[in-house]
Amino acid sequence: MAVISRIMWTAADGGQSPDELLQGATRAIAPWALESDEVDLPESGEVTFERSGVANPGIRTVRAQRVAEPSGLVVDVEDDDGTGAVWGVHVRIAVADGHLLVWVDNTLESETVSAPVSVGRPRVVDALLGVGDRPRLGASALLSEAQEISAEGVAVLDELLQNPERALPVVVVTCPWTGFDDHLRYRAGNLARRLTGLATVVMLDPGAQDALKAALPERLGVWGGAVRVYAPGSLDSPAAHRLYSGDLLGQRGVEPIVNWVTSLSSRRRPDHRLRAVHHAVTQPDRTVWAAEVEELRRERDQFQTQLDNEIIERAEVEAELNRALVLVRRLRQLGFESGMAQEVTQAEQDAEQAGETLMTVSEAVGRARDELSEFLVIPHGADRELDSVDAAPNALAWGNTVWRGLGALADYARDVRSGAFSGGFWNWCVREGSWPATTKKLAMSESESVENSTKLFSKRCFKVDEAVDPSGELYMGAHLKISEGGGSLAPRVYFHDDTGGKTKRMHVGFIGPHYLVPNTKS
Repeated sequence: MAVISRIMWTAADGGQSPDELLQGATRAIAPWALESDEVDLPESGEVTFERSGVANPGIRTVRAQRVAEPSGLVVDVEDDDGTGAVWGVHVRIAVADGHLLVWVDNTLESETVSAPVSVGRPRVVDALLGVGDRPRLGASALLSEAQEISAEGVAVLDELLQNPERALPVVVVTCPWTGFDDHLRYRAGNLARRLTGLATVVMLDPGAQDALKAALPERLGVWGGAVRVYAPGSLDSPAAHRLYSGDLLGQRGVEPIVNWVTSLSSRRRPDHRLRAVHHAVTQPDRTVWAAEVEELRRERDQFQTQLDNEIIERAEVEAELNRALVLVRRLRQLGFESGMAQEVTQAEQDAEQAGETLMTVSEAVGRARDELSEFLVIPHGADRELDSVDAAPNALAWGNTVWRGLGALADYARDVRSGAFSGGFWNWCVREGSWPATTKKLAMSESESVENSTKLFSKRCFKVDEAVDPSGELYMGAHLKISEGGGSLAPRVYFHDDTGGKTKRMHVGFIGPHYLVPNTKS
């Protein structure tokens, strides 16, 4: 059962006894779990009923059990919608040392693993936050509203961001220099509610944006309508703190932010007292192997931490490569133009900006549309199902690599148009080195088995400019392989070379996860 999100907190008992706290938690859970204010949650037992009049009808199963030692409560709620998907919310509550400890997992089992899902905090979290006083996770308070901060309050925000005990991400939403309007405030508030218990959402006006930029290390600020997610931990690595473009809260929606924050939450390790409550129900007859299991879990967590660090390091290397390639591109242009020192300085700034803000595949596509359109065409609809790609652990590296590949396609078209090169894209890659000319990274055609399969062939027919093909659609076999080891989620970029045709451009037909363009091995 895959954990989609994990929310945990500790609240002071507020002078209540353990039994009063558990009764309060039971009363908070019952209306949500049983969808009725008139039915009590069983102290130990199971209830099954058919849901109706809701967005996702189906069968709901509720299991509840009080635990005597350690004092606690376990509630499991599962919804089977009849389509092969089972959503679950699993609540674990412990009372110890004058505190209420809460652990809520949101899980999903599905027969269609590639189907997009919309995630966020389960609604039961809102009810449970009213039990006990001052809910917190580490140094982070659990808030359900966006906090608007002025320049005078940035010192407090800076202290929170740099606090090593901060356990929740901080999502900083900025506004254009004209300030926040009602629509942006509404979107930020909605984001805060979806991320209750998962992150803290703050809003910065223009003055606060300048103050935060001055307070933080270089390349860690956020301004002008962009959104940044400051992950818990050190601020030494900008790549670990994702930056999203300014249109995210507008037309694009907030799913990439929500998916990334929830994916971070699923790695948290529950308090040992909550695990004891969980095991009292799920493993009542645990034996001496418990110590060995705990040791294996510790080793697993260490390996996960090591993997996370390596992913971040790779992303930083890719970002450095991005800056170098943008600089080379601008300097090459200067060779054809003036060669003025001011232009060289501008090229360095462009390269720095590219390495700083290019964080996901969606960002790469948007930037390519803005900056490379003279030589590269990416029609709307070519980028498909990127939310799941942008939320993957490798998203930073994938985004930078996609930008590198799209830049190579544009540079090739420019060189062909200017007469600086004649020949195919593969040979250009061999000469320039901007994209690896290897079968692991580049294919100029598909295999015979793919091209001879009507089903697989049709998966590679993409939208194209009618100047290239009057039908507005064209089969494309040439593609960039963004990551060979990324599985079915790793992005592919399919393209058509029309540098010798009417448009004199390269045309991208598809940018998305590999599972949308399967082959005979998929």
